[in-house]
Amino acid sequence: MNLSLSEFQALVRKAFRGAGYPWGLAEDGAAAARTLAECGEDAGAAVARLLDAVEGRELAELMPDDNWVAPGGTACPICVGACLRDLGLPDVELGPVFEPTLLLPEAPRPEDRHDRVDLDPATLDTLEGWAHNTYAPDTEASRIAGAGAGLTDND
Repeated sequence: MNLSLSEFQALVRKAFRGAGYPWGLAEDGAAAARTLAECGEDAGAAVARLLDAVEGRELAELMPDDNWVAPGGTACPICVGACLRDLGLPDVELGPVFEPTLLLPEAPRPEDRHDRVDLDPATLDTLEGWAHNTYAPDTEASRIAGAGAGLTDND
């Protein structure tokens, strides 16, 4: 599937939200993935692997501590990136990090940029699966309350 960078960033943001990340970190993760995609990296697959790897873990387990090691053993690169930015990008020695490629947007960017993202079907399915967790279930009550086309769809 070929997506624009904006479509890709929106999908990744929803996938992070669907995996339980708060809005700020979901935005950070989507921005990191977009930056990697602009540089020609397979950011979609990296995000899909990350979200699958951290499924069921509490965010506190993935956040680096004062020694830059996550209490759960391996840190989330989006959490690490947020901490690095909050502290002014200090020179630190990191503990283990899931999908460290997602930390690359913290480094200088190359001049050669892409404006589209190609996702293989499995990666697209994984990201859409996580994003689907953000959607409200469709029920008769939600349709009566005005969600979707309502009870009559006459388009």
